[in-house]
Amino acid sequence: MKDDRSILVIPLISTAPDSPNVISHLLLLDVAFKAEVPLGDKIKALGGKFDHIKNIVQENSVPWEDALIDRVDTELLFGRSAEKISEMIISGLQG
Repeated sequence: MKDDRSILVIPLISTAPDSPNVISHLLLLDVAFKAEVPLGDKIKALGGKFDHIKNIVQENSVPWEDALIDRVDTELLFGRSAEKISEMIISGLQG
Protein backbone atom coordinates (compact mmCIF):
# COMPACT_ATOMS: atom_id res chain seq x y z
CA MET A 1 0.00 0.00 0.00
CA LYS A 2 1.31 3.45 -0.89
CA ASP A 3 0.92 6.14 1.74
CA ASP A 4 2.65 9.05 -0.07
CA ARG A 5 5.12 9.62 2.76
CA SER A 6 8.58 10.82 1.85
CA ILE A 7 11.46 8.78 3.17
CA LEU A 8 15.20 9.17 3.20
CA VAL A 9 17.17 5.93 2.80
CA ILE A 10 20.68 5.90 4.28
CA PRO A 11 22.87 2.83 3.74
CA LEU A 12 24.96 1.92 6.78
CA ILE A 13 28.38 0.54 5.85
CA SER A 14 29.94 -2.26 7.84
CA THR A 15 33.27 -1.72 9.52
CA ALA A 16 33.59 -5.36 10.58
CA PRO A 17 37.00 -6.83 9.65
CA ASP A 18 35.41 -9.88 8.01
CA SER A 19 33.09 -7.80 5.76
CA PRO A 20 34.34 -4.21 5.43
CA ASN A 21 32.66 -1.68 3.15
CA VAL A 22 29.47 -3.71 2.75
CA ILE A 23 26.00 -2.29 3.32
CA SER A 24 24.97 -3.95 6.56
CA HIS A 25 21.73 -2.06 7.29
CA LEU A 26 19.42 0.55 5.83
CA LEU A 27 18.26 3.47 7.93
CA LEU A 28 14.85 4.75 6.82
CA LEU A 29 13.73 8.19 7.99
CA ASP A 30 10.32 9.75 7.43
CA VAL A 31 10.83 13.32 6.28
CA ALA A 32 8.54 16.31 6.00
CA PHE A 33 9.16 19.44 3.99
CA LYS A 34 8.43 23.01 4.93
CA ALA A 35 5.87 24.58 2.62
CA GLU A 36 7.67 27.93 2.47
CA VAL A 37 11.44 27.92 1.98
CA PRO A 38 13.41 30.96 0.78
CA LEU A 39 14.65 30.61 -2.79
CA GLY A 40 18.31 30.93 -1.81
CA ASP A 41 17.94 28.09 0.71
CA LYS A 42 16.33 25.85 -1.92
CA ILE A 43 19.14 26.51 -4.38
CA LYS A 44 21.79 25.81 -1.77
CA ALA A 45 20.09 22.58 -0.64
CA LEU A 46 19.70 21.35 -4.22
CA GLY A 47 23.45 21.61 -4.80
CA GLY A 48 24.47 20.16 -8.18
CA LYS A 49 20.87 19.19 -8.91
CA PHE A 50 20.08 22.89 -9.30
CA ASP A 51 22.64 23.24 -12.10
CA HIS A 52 21.31 20.10 -13.77
CA ILE A 53 17.73 21.47 -13.72
CA LYS A 54 18.92 24.84 -15.04
CA ASN A 55 20.90 23.22 -17.87
CA ILE A 56 17.99 21.04 -18.99
CA VAL A 57 15.59 23.99 -19.00
CA GLN A 58 18.03 26.12 -21.01
CA GLU A 59 18.65 23.26 -23.48
CA ASN A 60 14.93 23.50 -24.26
CA SER A 61 15.35 27.15 -25.31
CA VAL A 62 13.67 28.48 -22.17
CA PRO A 63 15.34 31.53 -20.65
CA TRP A 64 16.43 30.74 -17.10
CA GLU A 65 15.69 32.70 -13.98
CA ASP A 66 16.20 31.27 -10.51
CA ALA A 67 12.60 32.10 -9.56
CA LEU A 68 11.45 29.21 -11.79
CA ILE A 69 12.42 26.90 -8.93
CA ASP A 70 9.67 28.48 -6.80
CA ARG A 71 7.05 27.16 -9.25
CA VAL A 72 7.71 23.61 -8.05
CA ASP A 73 6.39 22.36 -4.68
CA THR A 74 9.22 21.79 -2.23
CA GLU A 75 8.35 18.11 -1.78
CA LEU A 76 8.48 17.52 -5.54
CA LEU A 77 11.63 19.60 -5.89
CA PHE A 78 13.53 17.32 -3.52
CA GLY A 79 11.67 14.10 -4.31
CA ARG A 80 11.81 13.99 -8.10
CA SER A 81 14.68 13.78 -10.56
CA ALA A 82 16.18 16.86 -12.21
CA GLU A 83 14.67 15.67 -15.49
CA LYS A 84 11.13 15.49 -14.06
CA ILE A 85 11.46 18.88 -12.38
CA SER A 86 12.71 20.42 -15.63
CA GLU A 87 9.72 18.94 -17.49
CA MET A 88 7.37 20.48 -14.89
CA ILE A 89 8.99 23.89 -15.27
CA ILE A 90 8.97 23.76 -19.08
CA SER A 91 5.39 22.50 -19.35
CA GLY A 92 4.24 25.10 -16.81
CA LEU A 93 5.69 27.85 -18.97
CA GLN A 94 4.17 26.47 -22.18
CA GLY A 95 0.71 25.75 -20.76
